[in-house]
Amino acid sequence: SYGSVWQGQHKKTDAVVAIKRVPIENDLEELVKEIEHMKGLDSPYIVHYYGSYFRDNERELWIIMEMVSAK
Repeated sequence: SYGSVWQGQHKKTDAVVAIKRVPIENDLEELVKEIEHMKGLDSPYIVHYYGSYFRDNERELWIIMEMVSAK
């Protein structure tokens, strides 16, 4: 789905994460499908899904994932 990706840091573990920020104006049904699909994946070769959060004041869904560096 459409959105922007930001880098974040988990406060307790200091792990670097990717935060996909998706405006709610996008197709919510497609977002739910994407999240459900990511939840079921468990492989060292696929980006790990950590969770998602609705930011009502910003009208965005934040999808938290493993950060993959392009180095």
